[in-house]
Order: sequence, then C-alpha cells, then structure tokens
Amino acid sequence: MKMNKIITMILVIVCALCFMTACGDKKDDIAKKSTGLNATPQATEPSIDDEADEDEDLGEAGGGIEIYTIDSDSLEITPINVDNKDKKVTAKFIVDSVVNNLDEEVSVYKVSQKGKRVTIAFNPGKAPMEGCSSQVEQLILDCVSSSVLDNLMDCEEVVFTGKEKAYESGHLSFDLDEVYATK
Repeated sequence: MKMNKIITMILVIVCALCFMTACGDKKDDIAKKSTGLNATPQATEPSIDDEADEDEDLGEAGGGIEIYTIDSDSLEITPINVDNKDKKVTAKFIVDSVVNNLDEEVSVYKVSQKGKRVTIAFNPGKAPMEGCSSQVEQLILDCVSSSVLDNLMDCEEVVFTGKEKAYESGHLSFDLDEVYATK
C-alpha cells in the first residue's frame, strides 16, 4: 500500500513537470548578434517590458494600434498603444507613429509598400543611420519592423534602405533589396 502511494506521487510529479515544460515558450531566437560592417542581423522578437504602464492604452476598443518603442532607461523594446484617430492604418502611419514615440531624432525619407513588402528609406545624417550607438540603431530597426509586421496583415517582409541607395551606417549595412525581417 505504501509502495502504491510512492509510485502515484512520482507519477504525479513527472506529469506536472512534463506539463510545465511543454507549455513553455518555444520561439527560436532569430537574432544573430554579429559584428562587422557587412553584418546582416535578423530582427529580434521584441522583448516586452513587463512593467509597461497599463494606462498607455490611448485607443478605445478597436480604435488604436500597438506599436513598439524604446524604453530609454532600460534600452528595451516596449509596446505602447497609439490612437489612429479613425485614420487608415498604413505602413506610413505605423512608421510615423513609431518615429514620433522615440527619444532619438529619426528621419524617414520614404515609406512604400509593393505587394507583401514594405520598404522604409531613412535619411542620412540622423538616426538610425548616424548619431546613435549600434545597440540603439538595432532597437530602432526592430521597433519599426515589428510594428509594421504586427499591424499590416498584408505585409510579410520589411526592407530598410538609405535615401535612394542601400542602407549603410557605421554599424550595419544591407543590400538594396535585402529583407531585414519577415513574418
């Protein structure tokens, strides 16, 4: 009788452990940290600041979108909600919303969408191409790409370029049509 109770307890513990480990987050880390001028990092899944203020929801039910910004204290990507004020949610609206909610002065030259690809061209001389650290540059690109991919159902890939040329900063460079992030 005592042996049956011990076996039952062991089975319960094993089942509980299997349940707890099977329900864990299985997402692969798609970020490959690399150095060098011609490095081609992939977008990282935004790390979400669990202490984000719940009162930041500016939109009513269906009246806002969730975008990503940078918490300048912790240098982590943080989701926020912005009100779209009955504007159509386009790639340009999303990129403008992200840029307007960053502490860095980011200058976007052009936002375009062809089919399932959104291309964002940045002006040289301002962030993310100049005037920021490699970490902040990566965070800006991740905020923009994740915000676009999460909010445009017909977008499956994001490309970053410079003004009328390939993206090249002091930290990163991408070919003219190189995809930065995908769904």
